[in-house]
Amino acid sequence: MFVRVFDKNKNLYYKSIVYATVGIGWFLLFIFLIFHFWIFFYICWVVLIFIVANIKIVPQAHVYILELVVKYAVTWEVGLHFAIPIIDKVSRKISLKEQVVDFPPQPVITKDNVTMQIDTVIYYQVTDPKLFTYGIDRPIMAIENLTATTLRNIIGDMELDQTLTSRDIINSVLGDVWHFNDILLPIGVSFYTFQ
Repeated sequence: MFVRVFDKNKNLYYKSIVYATVGIGWFLLFIFLIFHFWIFFYICWVVLIFIVANIKIVPQAHVYILELVVKYAVTWEVGLHFAIPIIDKVSRKISLKEQVVDFPPQPVITKDNVTMQIDTVIYYQVTDPKLFTYGIDRPIMAIENLTATTLRNIIGDMELDQTLTSRDIINSVLGDVWHFNDILLPIGVSFYTFQ
């Protein structure tokens, strides 16, 4: 009987095929759009994460050295900045606060041929971040070596008893002899106290 109904009304048969085809078409279109919506959604998330990852906030008393490809571009001061993805790179984050460096004890020979160990503490502040980054390869090591050689020269001219009681004299001689700000200008560092 089912066949007879479709045999008698061929129009109904063709309409049902058309409706089924249109229904399947709409279903496939819906699936296609949902699929593309999710792809679009994921692409938007990736782009958003990429943009947010390249927003940099420079905190107070810090600077960031920015390189364009592999060349120095600019020094970022405090605030909100945007780096161009892949092209810009923050090469170094530098604190402008006064910093303390405690160097390991150095062997020093006094005027009366007595070997003693001297522990050095230096208080410094970065004044030129670009010079601090590009002026010398390892600035803290350079500071340590300059301090050690200067102390060897100063204490080499003193006797043991004099070195134990003349801490202030050694500090003033370090400041006078070394001319820290003039000698270390290519490093971009100012010195405040020597212990």
